[in-house]
Amino acid sequence: MKMFNKVKGGLRLGEEFPLITYQNRNGDIIRINKETFKSKNIFLFLSPTCTSCIRVLESLQVYKENYLKELTLVLVTSENLELEINQFRDDAVYMEEEEVNKIFNMSVFPFVVKVDNLGEVIKQGNITKNFLIDYIF
Repeated sequence: MKMFNKVKGGLRLGEEFPLITYQNRNGDIIRINKETFKSKNIFLFLSPTCTSCIRVLESLQVYKENYLKELTLVLVTSENLELEINQFRDDAVYMEEEEVNKIFNMSVFPFVVKVDNLGEVIKQGNITKNFLIDYIF
């Protein structure tokens, strides 16, 4: 039995992760690029209107905060939706779906991209709450 379908979109393995520039809820301009990467970098792309995405988001709440330090939550939306789970609301990156499609070549969510400290994609694919642990640890 296969656990994952073959991913037809997303960044290629070994490809450099693109620069993300966004404005946080405090109005500060934040840039995420290879100069800001840590030893482990996980980008979780979720849509607040997607049932599978909400399940993944809810499952994140069981992990201790120190396990989630390398996780960047990217909320993909075509509307200005508020995230109901307060734990992640202030640190989330909000991006329009069209922008995510253009920059990251993905249109299926939930989706995860793992990047090394040099900014290269080392793992990526569709994700479920059952396989989230494979990326966090």
